[in-house]
Amino acid sequence: MDSVRSGPFDQIFRPNNFVFGQSSAGNNWAKGHYTEGAKLIDFVLDVVRKETENYDYLQGFQVCHSLGGGSRREGCFLEAFLRGDSPPYSADDLEGMTFIASMHVKVARRLHSNSLRYWLLEFLRRQPKGRKYRALILKFVKDRMGALLLVEVGMQVTTTISRGKVGDQVSVTVETAHPRDDILSVREVVEDTEDSE
Repeated sequence: MDSVRSGPFDQIFRPNNFVFGQSSAGNNWAKGHYTEGAKLIDFVLDVVRKETENYDYLQGFQVCHSLGGGSRREGCFLEAFLRGDSPPYSADDLEGMTFIASMHVKVARRLHSNSLRYWLLEFLRRQPKGRKYRALILKFVKDRMGALLLVEVGMQVTTTISRGKVGDQVSVTVETAHPRDDILSVREVVEDTEDSE
């Protein structure tokens, strides 16, 4: 639109009749159609209303539009609205579709999380026995039983900790890692204070 305003056709179009939005629908047709298009419709109708009020015998008008993205998502909504078409889906239809989509998203997230955990456990299983990992003490569950974050892999695990407080780093080794059974157990490596200095 900037090239039209600054180009040889700048006298054809009125500067106040340009309507544009800055947001992106992120290649989501529904978002562009129902959300971004709905945000622009009032501005478009305002421009159309102002232009039509200038004429006594309006026979029609032409909308020239250029929309970013390949799906013409906002344009479909605006054209349908200007034609007087009803929305293709009712609010109840959209609510049902949204519910079904959210259920599938939950399943997909769970599968992704399970797959990621499986491969992290497999990675830990393949490491040499006795390899030390840095762990951050997140909280104490009971007595000296603490929840740790294995820093290198970003996994949480629970084990007994002999000393330290929340926020301290400790060293641990993996005792067992079974990806198929979803089992991970670690043991704290108690280092002498003389060695650590």
